[in-house]
Amino acid sequence: MSRNRDNCVVYTPQQLREAEEAAMGACALPQVLLMEHAALAVADAICEDAGTEEYGRFRVAILAGNGNNGADALATGRMLVRRGFRVTLFELEKNAAKGRERQQSWVYQYDVANNAYSEQRTWLLQYENENTSDPEAGTLEWAVISPEIDWSRFDYVVDGMFGIGLNREIVGVLRDTILSLNEYTVRAKLLGHDRAKVFAVDIPSGIDAGTGEICGAAVRADVTVTFSGAKIGQLVYPGRDYCGKRIVADVGIPAPNLQKAYGCAMMRPWRMKRRDPAGHKGTFGKVLVIAGSDTTPGAAVLAATACYRSGAGMVKVVSTRAVLSELLHVLPEAVLCEREEWLADPEKQAAGYSVAVVGPGLGTDSEATELLYSTLNIRRLIHILDADAINLLSSQLRETELYQRICEILGIVGDRCIFTPHPAELARLLGWKTEDVAANRMLVVNRWHDAEAARNSDGTILVMKDATTIVVGNGATYFNETGNDGMGTAGSGDVLAGMCGALAIDACNGYRTLDQCAAQAVALHGLAGDLAAAKYGRAGMKAGDILDAIPEAIREAGTAE
Repeated sequence: MSRNRDNCVVYTPQQLREAEEAAMGACALPQVLLMEHAALAVADAICEDAGTEEYGRFRVAILAGNGNNGADALATGRMLVRRGFRVTLFELEKNAAKGRERQQSWVYQYDVANNAYSEQRTWLLQYENENTSDPEAGTLEWAVISPEIDWSRFDYVVDGMFGIGLNREIVGVLRDTILSLNEYTVRAKLLGHDRAKVFAVDIPSGIDAGTGEICGAAVRADVTVTFSGAKIGQLVYPGRDYCGKRIVADVGIPAPNLQKAYGCAMMRPWRMKRRDPAGHKGTFGKVLVIAGSDTTPGAAVLAATACYRSGAGMVKVVSTRAVLSELLHVLPEAVLCEREEWLADPEKQAAGYSVAVVGPGLGTDSEATELLYSTLNIRRLIHILDADAINLLSSQLRETELYQRICEILGIVGDRCIFTPHPAELARLLGWKTEDVAANRMLVVNRWHDAEAARNSDGTILVMKDATTIVVGNGATYFNETGNDGMGTAGSGDVLAGMCGALAIDACNGYRTLDQCAAQAVALHGLAGDLAAAKYGRAGMKAGDILDAIPEAIREAGTAE
């Protein structure tokens, strides 16, 4: 079982359904075997949290829906009873059957709807009264799902009402029950009271596993035990906010059936490349930073400093005389180049450099436009386009539908380019309204992949900055989970642009692909933000604090031997 601090693969609901069907079909694995593994993972997680083998003092409420998720929950209940927990099984009213005498009528009436649920219930009933004479043995009671449940009676609540197949809005009793549970847990937490800890089976009920949207209402889980890999809906907001700690459990689907994944969840950076002990400023990479204007000089300072802090050997800053004068005092290590000097001979000024970071604080006047396109024309460079560079490029694009728009973008910048827009800049790039971006990020991911495949492009990377930053391109998708809301401060994006510039050097020497460089930069940036938050608190952070934490983040990531 892997823990939520591990990077893991990400699947769509459809991919996992196909993998399970293949396992049960071509591989002839029985469904019940997969369910047993799933239930065992949930039961083990609860036992580990309980932290003692005196399980008889713990009460568990299990909420079981009609489908396979409910069947997993029933199996979890059986395992917890056998370990000594006092379990109350809450079912939908039409499924409730009290005792053995009503077992057969229930089976005949409802097994058409879901045979797996019927089987699990039949097996669970065998333990209903088995251990009543043993005070240390587990007990089993039956009840009906209702918003009137007294949640304070329980130490744990297992949510198995809906799984990854949910595709409709939750209404009625189930919606009211979810709201009742959430109200109880939130109020108890605010008051500092002990309360039931909520464990979700695979995904909290009410989350669309493919989009992260809330289907009317969703359970707020403390722990989500998810199977085979993370789901998109667990990684993007608002769904991510409901999942709590994520535990990924292997339920036994053969690896060949799981080879086709949607992406990677980045809970931490990868190890950094080992630095050459005989290296010098040339071997560690040279980066151009074309940034800053008289009204926004700090953007150039942050981006250039981030380059150095992230391992670049030399950084040349192209900006106005006023910005360079200020930069000289705070970053004397930088090589300085005035805008006019650059525009007179861009090829000469770029000689020996491999990467260009363009855009932070650049402005959007005619001179800024000339700086952008003079740099894009140097095709041998890897380009990191941020802020005003994206705004300038966006203003030149035609009003077309999404796929054609992306194709046009890829045609302009060519291969080996990283875009780093925040939501408003992404909206301009795509020709959308800002409010449309949050609800359609997965559509952008899919269309980006479609466009790069059609153009045979393999190195144009889009970094969609947000609470969960998504990196897409080169056929790969990464969901970043490092970082915190304290990073929502002016200048944080300038720091990321500089980090991308330095880490893109790894693509020049073949150590990583460009999409991996971008994902590593985002994960390290978030880790630096987490370290800064631990030191200053989220509300008091500024971009410079993230900058100062970069070396510690790199040390924490470690070095590949």
